[in-house]
Amino acid sequence: MQKKQFRTLAVWTIALASATLLTACPRQGEGPAERVGKTMDKGVAAVGRGVEKTGDAIEGAATGK
Repeated sequence: MQKKQFRTLAVWTIALASATLLTACPRQGEGPAERVGKTMDKGVAAVGRGVEKTGDAIEGAATGK
């Protein structure tokens, strides 16, 4: 993933997280905004793992492993 694409993804992720936090409801229990936030957290974590695996594969190819 190119640096510009990663930066764009990071900006969108932060914007969506901010919007989710601003719309969170104050009542007890898990509301729709909290569910969306948890889903986003899982998605961002999956993207992070994918980026890490890609980096490891590139490094392995460069070193011949």
